[in-house]
Amino acid sequence: MELQTKQLNPQAVLIHINGRFDAAVVEQVKRVWIEDETIQFVVADLSETTFIDSIGLATLVSGLKSTRQRGGELILLKPTEPVKVILELTRMNMVFKMAATLDEVEALTKAS
Repeated sequence: MELQTKQLNPQAVLIHINGRFDAAVVEQVKRVWIEDETIQFVVADLSETTFIDSIGLATLVSGLKSTRQRGGELILLKPTEPVKVILELTRMNMVFKMAATLDEVEALTKAS
């Protein structure tokens, strides 16, 4: 798994997760919103995520809780088909806001 982060604005960060999102990498992912309490919006770019397990999903839920407590949101950007299947099976597709483009992400961060 390869993890890249990019600051979108002072309150928003994008996390690009390439490959498997599983127990081996959750601490790296959580560190993004735990270490900087000014982050209100986390955008998880799942466009190259090939697999997500229950611990990866739980990590996203943890991030959602943290960002909502700060008045923001955790947004899933372009989840791959395997990730979409897991989100649908667990009904998490009803919980997370999803975006197909960065323009949609920008609209969601302004609307919240």
